[in-house]
Amino acid sequence: MSENVVRTVASELETQSLSAIVGGFTFAAALSWMDLVRFLVASVIKVNKNGGSHYALTAILTTLLSILVYMIIRNINKGVKRPEQPIYAVTR
Repeated sequence: MSENVVRTVASELETQSLSAIVGGFTFAAALSWMDLVRFLVASVIKVNKNGGSHYALTAILTTLLSILVYMIIRNINKGVKRPEQPIYAVTR
């Protein structure tokens, strides 16, 4: 292997590793917010914790929170773009 290939692989390894670390902490933060929403649903709205209503309210409130956070961040930083639709690969 040439020195150029080794440098390219090392650079990609660094980039991918840093992206994975940031992604992991982003996911952990999202889980923490989800826990907060679950706590608020259980505290404020009295529904069966294991019932469908609890999960539906948690999903709705989490979605509303994500919209609110996006709108606040977009107003603070005009460079923030609307998230693109995710692309899913479905195979059989």
